[in-house]
Order: sequence, then structure tokens, then C-alpha cells
Amino acid sequence: MTQLPDHTEPDAAPPGKGEYYEQSLNQLQSGALHNIGNIVTVSHLTLHEAVQDREIIEGLELIVRKLLPAIEEHVASGDVADFLQNDEHGREYLGSIKELLIDHRHRLDEVAQKLNDVSGQLLHVGEILEIHRRLARGLGQPRIMSVTRPIENAITLMAAAARRERIQVHRDFQHTADLSVDSAVLTQVFTNLVRNAVHALQETEGRDRQIWVSSAMADDGRVVVLVRDNGCGLDADRLARIFEYGYTTKADGSGVGLHYCRTAVEQFGGSISATSTTSEGTTFTIYLKPS
Repeated sequence: MTQLPDHTEPDAAPPGKGEYYEQSLNQLQSGALHNIGNIVTVSHLTLHEAVQDREIIEGLELIVRKLLPAIEEHVASGDVADFLQNDEHGREYLGSIKELLIDHRHRLDEVAQKLNDVSGQLLHVGEILEIHRRLARGLGQPRIMSVTRPIENAITLMAAAARRERIQVHRDFQHTADLSVDSAVLTQVFTNLVRNAVHALQETEGRDRQIWVSSAMADDGRVVVLVRDNGCGLDADRLARIFEYGYTTKADGSGVGLHYCRTAVEQFGGSISATSTTSEGTTFTIYLKPS
């Protein structure tokens, strides 16, 4: 929800109620491919950087081909102790080997961290694929579940984008009554909201980028979910239109995402609203009826 020139599609007609299940799966699959593509690209660059670190190889070659052979010559002649203790070059050799080995220890630690990062990214790909396998299997079949399940699905799907933008995602899930919902549809709702928060934070600089996602029981017995960010925010005029079909504040937006959220939430007998302050952030509030 960045503050860019308005883009509207006044002649567009929103999809019918029966199309939202299929649209939800299509959006999730498209988002998954995009996320996986980003992860693969980052992992490739990370591995390439680790493999191409020639300084590690060159340092080892210096030790093996030049420094150690010189010491071995004195070992063969029996004066290695005198060479290392009293000869200026001998003392320098030991110091050079020590410095190179310490430097290589740090470099190898960095390589190990890069490989660990790639391993984590591949695990994330597996999590995304598992989410979509599970969602596709149950698409269009409302089930009894906790609201935290689709929320966690959404956070997992957007985890790579959040890390890339150096965004911290905070969770605060209190005990709530179960819902009768379609997990794929509700996952897409929360994915859209978290994605909007990520986009809003892309416009901010000079601050810690934060997203807060919480769930609790409201006083009236409904389940309430908040998705809040400290991003660029919206002025009152744009805030009033964000759920309109075809309206977007992003140059590359379709104007469908938040309209989809409102329609899907209302299908479950719930409601969604937003509050926002320019330069301070936006909060979406979703109320859902327990099963």
C-alpha cells in the first residue's frame, strides 16, 4: 500500500462468489512460484559466492607450496629448531602461517554460514510446497480449525520476502475459538495482508521495519485478527477506497487483493476494516465468527 498515483479499472467487474475458491488457489500458486523463484536465485548467488572465494584456496596454496616446504628443508637438515627460533625468515614463516590459518578459520566460518543459509532456504521451499499440497487437497472444503493455522501459512509464504527487506514479523496468538473456514481462502487473505505490509515497508528508510500479527477473542465472542505495520501509511482519501475492486495505490498493482480479502472474509460471515496514519503505518482488523 505505497502512496503512488492512483490506478483504477472502472470497467472491471469483480468475480462472482463461486470463483473465489479457484482464484484463491491460483493466487497462492502464483505467489508460491514467485517466492520459490526468489529463494532459488538468492541460494544460487550465495553458493556461487562461497565456491568462488579464491582467497581461501590461494592462502592454502601459499602455505602448502611455499611456507611448509621451506620448513621441511630444515627438518631434513636437522636445524629446524634453530631456523624457527633464530632465523628472521623462520620466525616470519611461523607468523605468516598462523595469520593465514586464523584468517581461513574466519573465512570457513563465513562459508559454513552461507551453506547454512542455503540449507534454511531449501527447507523454506519445502515448507511452501507442503503448504500448497495441503491447501490444494482441501480447496473448497470448509473445516474446523484454529485461525492461527492459516496465519502461520501466510507468514511462512511471505518469510523470504520479509527477510529480504529486513523486516521483523512478530506473532501474538492468544487462545481463540475454532472457525469453520476454507484454509486456502483464509491463507490467501492473510497472505495478501502481510504482502501489503511488506510493500508498505519497502517505502520506509531509517527505521526498524516491523509487522505485528495477533489473534484473540473479542468481547462480543468473535475471533479478531490484527495485521499491523509501521510502514508508509495512507491518507484518508486513499484509505476510504482500498477495498474497492480495481483500486490500487501501487504502480504495478491489480486492485484485486484487498477487494478479495473483504469478499472472502464476508463469505465466512466476518468483516474487515483498516486504519492508517501517513508515515506511521496501517492496521487491518478482521473479525470472524466461531464455528
